[in-house]
Amino acid sequence: MPSRKLSERQRRFVDEYVKNPNATQAYIAAGYSEKGAGPSAYQLLKVHIVAAEVPVGRQFSKKRMS
Repeated sequence: MPSRKLSERQRRFVDEYVKNPNATQAYIAAGYSEKGAGPSAYQLLKVHIVAAEVPVGRQFSKKRMS
């Protein structure tokens, strides 16, 4: 199965979520609509490619801070 890349907004969501692990706030900061942001952010975190990038982003963030 070919790997799929994150969309630009999904990438921004991961970046924002790594900075502040509040999914709703990260969702809005990434450029998604505020309407229904909570449930939508939760669903986005369940998307396999997004969920797989969160730990990668956290690891990258830790390395930059060291």
